[in-house]
Amino acid sequence: MKLVPEQLESIERELAEKRKMVGDKDYLEAARLEILQSLKSEGSNRDDTTEMQMVKAHADIRTLKGITGNYEIVDTPTGSVIEIGSNFTVEFSSGTERSFVLVEIVEGLDNPMGYATVESPFGQSVIGKTVDDDFSYTVGSSKREISGTIKSINTKEKNTSKVKVKKLTRY
Repeated sequence: MKLVPEQLESIERELAEKRKMVGDKDYLEAARLEILQSLKSEGSNRDDTTEMQMVKAHADIRTLKGITGNYEIVDTPTGSVIEIGSNFTVEFSSGTERSFVLVEIVEGLDNPMGYATVESPFGQSVIGKTVDDDFSYTVGSSKREISGTIKSINTKEKNTSKVKVKKLTRY
């Protein structure tokens, strides 16, 4: 899994928050059993929300730990071809210009606007492109075609290193 630095920082923050919420495993299991017993004995729905929050928090932790189990941090590449981590600007056929960063996944991005995933139709249409290359892709059930041209690639501050590999400490 390749992550841009802001993704890793956000994922680590979210993991810490989720772990704080659910506490340690023994406490969680005892709380879960207590909630289930309370629901059975009282016939009440008052603890359904708490139970669902715990279940969701555990699912989120598993997902985030899976993402961070083995990853590469991709700094902004300095090459002239769009790849994961590239910052690039496109001009759509409508005349609108927008900048994006190509990422593998959106998890860990506080605001996914301005990012494109390699799995999205847009991401697939621009990966491997260079400046002045045209692209097009189809969206939605209406099969609307969107097209444009790559205007610039990796115009952010140039880095000397391309990829740093780091293993996250397991929680």
